[in-house]
Amino acid sequence: MIYPFTRMVIYGVIWYQGEANAIYNTDKYVCTFTKLIQYWRQIWHNRTNSNTDLEFPFGFVQVDFSF
Repeated sequence: MIYPFTRMVIYGVIWYQGEANAIYNTDKYVCTFTKLIQYWRQIWHNRTNSNTDLEFPFGFVQVDFSF
């Protein structure tokens, strides 16, 4: 769904995880987000002819239901 946008130069990303899956597979988030960030940075950098910074900031918000 994001592929058409990868030719646009971006300066950062904010990812909102949402509530629908906040309590499922939380042990996999560290690995999943690490790979997602690496992939997005590389694909945007490549598809914008290096105009998107390879180290653009990536912020994310996760809902934590652990009390």
